[in-house]
Amino acid sequence: MKYFLTCWLALLALGTAQAQQFNVSYPAAAHARPFTGNVILYLSQKNAQPKDHAGWPCYRLAVRQVRPGQAVVFSDAAISYPTLLSRLPRGEYYVQAVWDLNRGQARVIGQSPGNLYSVARKISLAASNESFALVCDQVVAAPVFVASTFCKEMKVPSAKLSRFLHQPTTLNAAVILPASYYRQPTRRYPVLFTIGGFTASYLHYSRSESTDTLPATPIDTIACIRVYLDGECVLGHSVYANSDNNGPIGDAFTTELLPYLDRHYRTNGGRVLRGHSSGGYAVAYLLTHYPKLFAGGNASSPDPVDFHSFVGTNLYTAARRTPFADTVSMEQKPPVGVVFDQPNIAHSFEEVIYRGEQDASFDAVFSP
Repeated sequence: MKYFLTCWLALLALGTAQAQQFNVSYPAAAHARPFTGNVILYLSQKNAQPKDHAGWPCYRLAVRQVRPGQAVVFSDAAISYPTLLSRLPRGEYYVQAVWDLNRGQARVIGQSPGNLYSVARKISLAASNESFALVCDQVVAAPVFVASTFCKEMKVPSAKLSRFLHQPTTLNAAVILPASYYRQPTRRYPVLFTIGGFTASYLHYSRSESTDTLPATPIDTIACIRVYLDGECVLGHSVYANSDNNGPIGDAFTTELLPYLDRHYRTNGGRVLRGHSSGGYAVAYLLTHYPKLFAGGNASSPDPVDFHSFVGTNLYTAARRTPFADTVSMEQKPPVGVVFDQPNIAHSFEEVIYRGEQDASFDAVFSP
């Protein structure tokens, strides 16, 4: 028995030694304290900055109390998608690693302010037992909104969300003013709120004067202030719904952002909502939960509004969720034979990218 146990341990050690490895660390100059959380390794054959793209291959380690200068090792033991490191097709890859401090400021892990990341480098995978060292000495900077004559950033401190998340939190939006706003300084305007779908960000309007930041177009013939609300939150899209995971976002929007907007811009009390996809769900939620605050709205292609058909599944009666194949992702699949060895592609991918993607977003809104 001892002989077989010794042989098994020897084979295990040999397999570990021969596996593809990435040794990932961070210096004290970037983050002086021990790290507990998730470390993500991104590879791509096309994207020179793989951390900025929600794609694969990708790998995750959950670690505790890792000190500055101490390396964690990505090998075949890492949580993997779509396949193990040693089974990736040989060739050239761009590679980056990110230590997710998860400070609650952004949806995309690789773009979350304060996170530590390595400078992208191009490597060549030739054998299955190579070892690479990545030092995450860069810190993701907070994005800077560039305002223009008619487009302004609005960041509203939220006491409700700050208490819930145990850190200072703001509600963010881009405010687009009508052409007459400066010419008629006493005139007041209705407000059209727009809520984009999943991945949409108010930072889209952060740029110099352009077709996107020219004066707000009227509602029919009525000049208005347009407010592009930011649906992004650390777990995905908030859909402006109060939830056990994202917090009282609907209440914060109606009791904190709306009064702030009315104090700082010349509004007249008229409010209309418009949204698409996850933004469409937000419109439906806000109209039904706060009907006295809005004159009306339009919700196009909203997220599922009824659990009788949630992504093809009746959650009240089905014994298990209907397998859902992410056809968009399937079209982008890398040439790895075992990419689709699990029926729910989106769910499998999100076992690695554990926050900020579509399944995690649904869970955060609809689950306790």
